[in-house]
Amino acid sequence: MRLVLAAVLSLAPVSALAQDCRVAFAPGQAEAAIRDVQAQLQAHGFNPGPVDGKLGPKTCGAVRAYQRAAGLPIDGLIDPKLQNHMHFVAPKSDTKR
Repeated sequence: MRLVLAAVLSLAPVSALAQDCRVAFAPGQAEAAIRDVQAQLQAHGFNPGPVDGKLGPKTCGAVRAYQRAAGLPIDGLIDPKLQNHMHFVAPKSDTKR
């Protein structure tokens, strides 16, 4: 049971201030995925803070704002589905960021 819990926790490297966001990538891929999402957030006009591969409160807030603007479920989940959406679909532009 402990091994399973440790594996689950390692999939979500989240700071204490960004507990409402999660990352659905393996530990070796999470930092690069977060960095990519941060860059995409900037390209779409959202402010995730620095593009550093760390999931902090600014990144989490920007992910949720993007999800809201794009009409996606606002769950704070950074996963391949969100990445694909950011690369191929522009968010709605009628909301504040």
